[in-house]
Amino acid sequence: MAASSQTVADGLRHLFGRLHAAIPAQGSPETMFTTWQRVVGADSTDNLAIVERIGLFSAAVQKLEAQINASRDLDATMKSAALATVSSLKVFFRVDMFHTQVFQYKGYCSPEVCGRIGMIGLSLRDEFSEPRLLKSIADEISSLLTEVSSKLEDRGMPLDLRLNLRRHIRAMQWWLANFELASVQDLIETMGSAIVISKQIEQRSASDDTQTEASRSVSTKIANAATILGRLVGLVPKIVEGADKLTTDGQHLIDAFHSTGVPHP
Repeated sequence: MAASSQTVADGLRHLFGRLHAAIPAQGSPETMFTTWQRVVGADSTDNLAIVERIGLFSAAVQKLEAQINASRDLDATMKSAALATVSSLKVFFRVDMFHTQVFQYKGYCSPEVCGRIGMIGLSLRDEFSEPRLLKSIADEISSLLTEVSSKLEDRGMPLDLRLNLRRHIRAMQWWLANFELASVQDLIETMGSAIVISKQIEQRSASDDTQTEASRSVSTKIANAATILGRLVGLVPKIVEGADKLTTDGQHLIDAFHSTGVPHP
């Protein structure tokens, strides 16, 4: 499962390449948000979820800026040029611009700009790299998460936790389907949360024999998916063990909350 490395700039290069291809010709009335919907929200009718995804890419731009500023390999002139390129991308994340006609900003993410982003990534790779997510690995993890999703249809599991876990799974499956854009670090953080939630489902279902097997299956498949992902960065078995400890520690708070008499599904 060896994978080559990438930087946050690599994902952004792919993103803005897609955005450039999606922006219509001059004179089109299409708004910036509509183009964003087509690029990152084709699978969703939830505008808030789409805005959340856009926000994640905005955070990636800010992270790239921070890496450029912190770089020891880039001199002042190189940093200035790199920051100017990255700064020009911010127009796509200004909420007050979402209603404007997007064609006028097509040049802001041209192939030349995307090429410069790629060069920035190459310049930063020795200092700020992470494993590249390969399609074969993404497909393997996605298959496990699809199995988990089907099991979450079981209404015997706690409703609040089912909804929470389903939201995390949907987020991961989108990233896995768009693996060229994905950050392994962001996936690991989301997977860690999913492990904690799956363990809580297992613990809260423990008193019901009819639910124990289903909830244990959910927890096991999430752990298996985390194991595959964790191998990329050498976090196995730490990613699962760490989540187990968080679950144990956090369960005391959950138990205390429910002991106050607040009902839960």
